[in-house]
Amino acid sequence: MSENKKNILLIGATPKKKRYAYMAMELLNEKNYNVLLFHPIRKEIDGYKVYNNFNNIDVDIDTITLYVNAEKSQKMSEQILNINPKRIIFNPGTENSNLKNKAKNKNIETMNACTILMLKTGQF
Repeated sequence: MSENKKNILLIGATPKKKRYAYMAMELLNEKNYNVLLFHPIRKEIDGYKVYNNFNNIDVDIDTITLYVNAEKSQKMSEQILNINPKRIIFNPGTENSNLKNKAKNKNIETMNACTILMLKTGQF
């Protein structure tokens, strides 16, 4: 992995090819980002390592892209904020105003956006 690659943490990874999280994983890999996958139970998806403990993530994270609902992200909010990413993308259906406000208080950029659309239009 080259050093100039941005580390993207995808929370809500899935092996289900029709899900947006899977499509985002494929597109991020295609666009040559270093994608780290997070799922509380899975250990691997399509040969990629899956983290199920935030404490095991030992690289600086540029962006967290969320593919879990607000209830799930709320339960993980402390761990998400402790990663101290540069930004958090709340994909459609993942909006969490409490987490968003806490992130802003830590000077973490937040945005309600679609990771897939951003990647396809060069806005990521």
